[in-house]
Amino acid sequence: MGVLPPENVNPTLVLSLDAWENEWFPVADATLSRHFPDVHAKLFLNLSQTEGAAVVISVGTFIDRLEQMNKADGGYGPDGKDARKLLERRGLTRDVAGEAKALLEKVTTIEKRPEPPDLEAQRAEVTAAEDKMWAWYLEWGAIARAAIKDRGLLRQLGFLAPSRGRTSEEEGSTVAAPAATGSDDLMDNA
Repeated sequence: MGVLPPENVNPTLVLSLDAWENEWFPVADATLSRHFPDVHAKLFLNLSQTEGAAVVISVGTFIDRLEQMNKADGGYGPDGKDARKLLERRGLTRDVAGEAKALLEKVTTIEKRPEPPDLEAQRAEVTAAEDKMWAWYLEWGAIARAAIKDRGLLRQLGFLAPSRGRTSEEEGSTVAAPAATGSDDLMDNA
């Protein structure tokens, strides 16, 4: 067959294909080996039941060969059509084969990967969020400095820089707002 099984196959689909193979390979094998040995030899040439991802190859090959049985130039000779009719009477109808084909199509369909995120857009969102947060801090910092008169509490909250060499009584009642230079300076004065 010369084909490698696909990588990263959905295990649920593989199990469904394996169940299909386990049901229909023995039916075709027993039926054709008794009634149409030449067709059997061609259908099952280098083909056997498998497990795991290899079931994709075995069922795919089986379905392809099964479809060739009805064609005059399919290589199965005059017995090909009669063999296929017998398999249909035994339950291996076109609909049953269609189930396997549908599973094979799902297995071999490559899912489209999501587009990678736009890093520039993400950076812009983060910058906008930081700017909003900094604006919020400046607004509520000003309100806190106006509402809170206890300089020790303002210092603990980071709204007043500790002064060196002065006692809290010498500092007076002036409260300075932190400089609005950017979000990196948010708590440098704390």
